[in-house]
Amino acid sequence: MKRITILSTILLATVFVVGCSDQTAPTTSSEGTSTLPSSLAKSPPAVSGIVIRFAVNANASLAFFDAARELVIVLSVDNGLLGCTAITRTSPINVQIVNSPTGAVQRLVKGQSIFVTVYDATGLPPFPPLTCPFLTGATGRLLAQGTGPVLTTDNNVPVVGPGANAFGFRSNGTLQLVGGGGQVNFRLTQQFLIKPDGSFVPLVGDIVLTPDPR
Repeated sequence: MKRITILSTILLATVFVVGCSDQTAPTTSSEGTSTLPSSLAKSPPAVSGIVIRFAVNANASLAFFDAARELVIVLSVDNGLLGCTAITRTSPINVQIVNSPTGAVQRLVKGQSIFVTVYDATGLPPFPPLTCPFLTGATGRLLAQGTGPVLTTDNNVPVVGPGANAFGFRSNGTLQLVGGGGQVNFRLTQQFLIKPDGSFVPLVGDIVLTPDPR
């Protein structure tokens, strides 16, 4: 059984950048205003510094919990449900890293067809254990699944103080309801701040299904 806690979810956010294989040759630029590929149109603010861009096939997954709406969403670059099922498809991601003269490193990661699954967490404790029965739908909590674009940003908003960090995740699209019940629109918005003292502050944590099928 595989389990992911909120702490490991935060750590997995960095896997998109460093835990990768099959990396294409990176390109570098001395200017932050170089033309971006269309898949990286939404970039961090241009700064004067070194820019590195590349595409990777990475083994990475992210999971988020919305306590108010009692929903769990899992994003993955493959359809293996965190190792619970066989992997038959993967989706490459594009990475942009900007190293500014101030020493701050900005990252932009975008996947066009990331695998998305949404689960009903009604009555479950905050961040419910992501066991294989839960993930595969054996417990009856799998609501919708499909693919969608995911944008991950790191240090894309101003932070103050040594060790401070800001990062976020955004995704939206249309998923298929489990059981042939049609389609549902989803929207994910997550933004986090790590203060210089190391404290972790969730700023936004929304998982929205429209309409909610429950």
